Amino acid sequence: MPLLCPLGSGEVLLHSILAGLFLEGLVPEGSIIDAGANNGEESCFLAQFGRVVHAIEPLNINVADIRRTYSESHPNLRPQLGGLGSADGVDVTSPTSALAELAAAAQNKSAKAGQYQLNWQYKSIQRSVTSRSGGAAAQGEKYSFPVWRVDTLFSREWQGERLGLAHLDVEGMELEVLLGANATLTRDAPIITVEVWVHTRAAATRRLMEHLGRIGYDAYLIEEVAGWPLDVRNLLCLPRTRRMHLRPSPTLDLAVSARRLFAVDEASIFELAYPCCRRGGACCTKRQTCCLDAAAVRRWLDTAATPAQRMAASALRQGSEAAGFRWRAHGELAQLNGS
Repeated sequence: MPLLCPLGSGEVLLHSILAGLFLEGLVPEGSIIDAGANNGEESCFLAQFGRVVHAIEPLNINVADIRRTYSESHPNLRPQLGGLGSADGVDVTSPTSALAELAAAAQNKSAKAGQYQLNWQYKSIQRSVTSRSGGAAAQGEKYSFPVWRVDTLFSREWQGERLGLAHLDVEGMELEVLLGANATLTRDAPIITVEVWVHTRAAATRRLMEHLGRIGYDAYLIEEVAGWPLDVRNLLCLPRTRRMHLRPSPTLDLAVSARRLFAVDEASIFELAYPCCRRGGACCTKRQTCCLDAAAVRRWLDTAATPAQRMAASALRQGSEAAGFRWRAHGELAQLNGS
């Protein structure tokens, strides 16, 4: 299969696991949701497996770029302006908050796609809307976009489709998206991936894990730094009703045996993803820099981590080197991952 999509340099393990599951024929039949599509690179990667991909993105500068870049090469990639949540409606940003930068992103024709992203919840360092170039926001502006429940979309716009995979990178709103997808998840039992800030947003992590258990999903943490802060990880969530179908998977067996994929629940997840990032831990002595200092994480790995934690970190570094893993925008993270 020719690689037609520029995937950037991060989340090599996530992409490898998903590709393996597709090639093994283990992803349930149906469409794909890529929520928080940003500049569409992830959506393009997922579209290569022949499924319809609904790329949901709240910034129209990004949606326009996805259409311009991928409409001819990947007609099954369908960008859609908006967001997902637990209720249908319209999200209107506050002109007095940092969210005003959304309007600047939408109206600034010189801005590059992917330069701006909506950051809903994590506010210790990043603003509610992040400009990756650090550009100034136009204050006093409003920006609005539609918000749908997944269940609404499958009963209306996407009627007749089923859901095979949901990739949710919605900056802290994952639980709300799942709450709005209950009927679809019950009907289709898709594979789900979600992003969590394991320790820096421990309460939200626990609520999400508890909800996944209630709706019949097993969660597996992919031991791979997935962004900032350094405890950000992806969870691969597999429906229990498909356990027997998913069991003969060389991809999952390899990831587990290499100690890169760990079954977790609402308690055990906090033993992974750099536990030093817990509130008050060695990597979280100050709230404003909690789990953002790669040097502090390296010191903890060298001096205080358990043998199992050091083994996982060693596997992370080796896997990063083998895959040519680079975080070009974050030199410290590249050093942490062994580049």
